[in-house]
Amino acid sequence: ETKTEEDIVKYAKKVQEMGARNVLVSRAKDGATLIDENGNVTTFGNVDGKVVNSVGCGDSMVAGFVAGYINKKDYAYALKLGAACGNATAFSEELATADEIEHVFDIM
Repeated sequence: ETKTEEDIVKYAKKVQEMGARNVLVSRAKDGATLIDENGNVTTFGNVDGKVVNSVGCGDSMVAGFVAGYINKKDYAYALKLGAACGNATAFSEELATADEIEHVFDIM
């Protein structure tokens, strides 16, 4: 059980010791934390808004992260895009649209 960001980083680094290059942790209402292959820890919180449906938020976050990294090769940018995708999906009846994601990205 992880209760703090320090716990998350500790266990994510153990996962890296087992072979993972990057560890991305969805933290639900607390946002997301990335421990990248260089040892950098980056966290994004959530934006304010009415949560409509949390189903698919984590998957949206991972998809946004992967897309962001493929496009920019920048972990901080990828995490911000992933967080925006997860947030935008939470505020939507279904998966977020590109416009909804862009709006959230711009206010993060």
